[in-house]
Amino acid sequence: MTSSPDLDSFISTFANDAEKGTVRNGYALFLYQRNESDLKVTATQIDQLLQKTYSSYTSKQLTVLQNLKYMMNQINSWKRRLSSNWMRIQNLLERPVQVPRSRKKQMPSTSLAETEDVLEDVEHAQEISTPVHKLRNDCERCETTRKEWIDKYNVLDRISFTALPCTGTISNMALELGILSDLQVGELMFKENELTLSWDLTPLDGQQINSCHISSKHQNLTLQTFGMPGGTTEDYLEHILNAIHDIGCWYSTYHGIQQHVVLYTLFQSLQATLTDRDGMASEARKELKKLDVDWSVSTSLYGHEGSAANLVHALSKLRYKESSRDPKGFKAYLLREGLKKTYIPRYVGNRFHVLFLLAGIIYKIKDSLAVYLEKFCKSMKLREAIEKDLTNPDVMVQIRVLGLFGKLLTGPWMKLFYNKSSSLRKLSYLEMTPFVRRSITTLKELQLNPASILTLEFDVFGHPLLVDDVLVVLRDVELQPGERFFRTVSVLASCFVKVLERQLDDYLTGDLANPMEAMMQQTSSAPLHNIHSERVLGMVDSQFHRAPNASFGFVDAKVKCQANKTMDWLLAKPVKEQGSLIKFAVRQARKQRKVLEERVQVMSKTIMSRQIIIGQKRDKTERKKVEKKVLGCLEKDAGFGNDIFVALFTETKLILSSLLSERFDCLPLSIRHVWDVDGKDQVFDGKIDM
Repeated sequence: MTSSPDLDSFISTFANDAEKGTVRNGYALFLYQRNESDLKVTATQIDQLLQKTYSSYTSKQLTVLQNLKYMMNQINSWKRRLSSNWMRIQNLLERPVQVPRSRKKQMPSTSLAETEDVLEDVEHAQEISTPVHKLRNDCERCETTRKEWIDKYNVLDRISFTALPCTGTISNMALELGILSDLQVGELMFKENELTLSWDLTPLDGQQINSCHISSKHQNLTLQTFGMPGGTTEDYLEHILNAIHDIGCWYSTYHGIQQHVVLYTLFQSLQATLTDRDGMASEARKELKKLDVDWSVSTSLYGHEGSAANLVHALSKLRYKESSRDPKGFKAYLLREGLKKTYIPRYVGNRFHVLFLLAGIIYKIKDSLAVYLEKFCKSMKLREAIEKDLTNPDVMVQIRVLGLFGKLLTGPWMKLFYNKSSSLRKLSYLEMTPFVRRSITTLKELQLNPASILTLEFDVFGHPLLVDDVLVVLRDVELQPGERFFRTVSVLASCFVKVLERQLDDYLTGDLANPMEAMMQQTSSAPLHNIHSERVLGMVDSQFHRAPNASFGFVDAKVKCQANKTMDWLLAKPVKEQGSLIKFAVRQARKQRKVLEERVQVMSKTIMSRQIIIGQKRDKTERKKVEKKVLGCLEKDAGFGNDIFVALFTETKLILSSLLSERFDCLPLSIRHVWDVDGKDQVFDGKIDM
C-alpha cells in the first residue's frame, strides 16, 4: 500500500489480506490501519461503502468488509471507554517524578521525557503520579495484566514508554482501590439514615469467607469481603465491626471529622439487618432420606444426601466434571435432542431452586437420558449407577415430587422475589409478607390433600401456573401416582411449612406481622433478597482461582472496586478532588496493608487455639471412655488381663493390684503425669502417701 491510498484501495487491500488470513482480529486491523496507512478509516465510511455496489469485490470480500465495520466499532468503543475516562498519557510526560531521598543526588527530579535513566528508575519511586494510578486502577478492574495494559496504551496513544511502576508496586497499589471503595461507602453511610446491613458466609478452599454489604433504596455497596476463623456469632460481629471501623477511620481522616462522630453516624444509619435463611432444599433432602430408610431404597450412587439428591448430583457431575465424566458427550446428547447446552445447570446443594429445577428436567428427559447412558456414555461406573437409579420407581417418585414443588413453590418464589421484571418489585420488604402467608396456607392444604398437586391451576402465591413441557410431563395422569407419591408430597409440604414458620415467625405472628408506618419506613431500604452477596462471593471465588496465593486484602480491594463501581464514582468527582482522593488512598494503603496482615495473623492464632480446644475435648472424651472401661473391669473383678491394660508395665500392675487390695506396703509412691496446657505438654509430679 502507498502511504496515502484512497478509501477503496485500502478496503480492497485489507479484504484481500483477510482472505489470505493475514489479518485475523481487531488488534491486527487497528495496527494495519495505523501503520500501513495515514488514512483514518471510520465505521461511517465503511457503512457508506456497504451501501454501494462494487463489481471488483467478491462476495467474500464484501463479507470481510462487514466484519471490518463491526471490528472498527468495537475498537472505537474500547478506545473511547479508556481514553475518555482518564487524562491522556501525554500528561505523564510533563509530570515530575518523585524519587527516594537517597537517590536524589544521582537522579534529580525532572520530567519523564528528559532522560532514559529517569524512565528506568521510576520503578523505584516512592510515589506514582495520579494519572498512572488511574490507568492502573482501570486496568485492574478490567482484569488486565501489567504487560497487557502497557501494550494497550502504546497502541491507543502511539506512545512507547517504560516509565511505569514494577509488578510488585502494581500489586500493592490494588489496596488503594479498597481505600477508595471505603470512602465511597462512607460517603453513602454518612449521608443516608435508613440503610440495611446484610452478610453471607461461604467456605472457600477450607477458609470461611464472609461478605458484608449495605443497601439503600437505590443501590447496594460492599463493605468488606474477608476471611474468618469460623462461623460463630463472635466471628461475624468482629468482621462487621472491623469493616465499619475501617470505613469510619478513612472517612474521618480524609474529611477532618472526629472519628467517634463518624462512627456514631455510621452505626446510626443501619436500621435493619438481612441474612440468608434458606433451608428448603436441606430440609427436603433430610425428609427424603428418611423415606429412603422407611422404604428400604437401595441406591448405587455415592453420596449421603438421599437417593434423589444423589441422582441429581451424579447427573450434574456427568455434565460438568471433566476428569472422569463425559461432559463433551453429554453436550452432544443435549444438542442432538434439540436442547441448549445449559439446559442442565450445575448442581449446588445449598441453592434454593437448583435441586427442584434439576429434578423436573431429569424427570422430563428420563427416557432419552436412558438411551444416552446405554449407548453413548463413556463413564462406565457412573453410567451403570445412574441407570439403576433411573429405573428405580421409588427414586423416580421422589424426583417427580421435587420437580412439581419446583413448579409450584421454588420457581414462583424466584420469579416473585428475584425477577427484575416482576410487577411486585416496587413493593417494600415487609409488604411481601402476605405472599408468604398465602404460600404457607397453600402448603398446608397440600399436606392434607396431596392429590391436588396434580390439578392446581395456581402456584402457592396465588399466581397462574406457567404450563410448560416439564410441568405437562410431571402432571401426566397416565403415570398413575400411588400411595408413596402422595406420602412424599405430604411429607415435603409439611417440612416446607415447618421451615417457613420457624424462620419467618416474627413476620407471621410477631412484631413484624402488622408493622406500623414507622417500621415500614425504617425497613424501606431492605432488599427482597440477598443475591448481591452471592454475586460478590462468586467474584471472590473467581479471584482466588485466578491467584490462589493472593492475600485477602488484595482480593477484597479488587472485588469491592468492581462490585461498587468505585472508578465510576471517582470519575464523577472534580479533577482536583480525584487527585486528592488518590493521593490519600496511596498514603493510607500502606497503613492498611500492615493492619490486614495483623488481622490475618490474629485469625490464624484463633484457628490454632480453637484446634487446641477441640483436641482437648477429644482427649477428654477418650479419657472418659477409658475410665468407664477400667471401672467396669474393676467392678467385675476381672483383674488386669483386659486389653485396656496391655500397655501397663508389670511393675505398675503389681502396684495397682496392691492398692486395690488395700495393701499399702508399696507406699509412698512418686507419680508423674503429662497434661495438655494451652496446646503444650506440661509435666506434673506428685506423691501418694499414707
